[in-house]
Amino acid sequence: MNNMHIFIIRALMGSVFGVILSKFFFPKAPVVVIVCLCVVLVGLAYFSEYLRKRKQDHAARTGLSSQKGKKVS
Repeated sequence: MNNMHIFIIRALMGSVFGVILSKFFFPKAPVVVIVCLCVVLVGLAYFSEYLRKRKQDHAARTGLSSQKGKKVS
């Protein structure tokens, strides 16, 4: 999958969950708040990917696995 497909999937999922969360917690929220929540959710998806890749890169450079700091043999 290329980056555009990943963005589309994340945007759709962020929109769906953003609307569900906003209607559940803030039923009278204006559309602007719902859109902001959707943007935040998509941003958090990219931030979590960044953290995951950073952890994997660090483990690869140090020779450690991602499971509790055990050495890879």
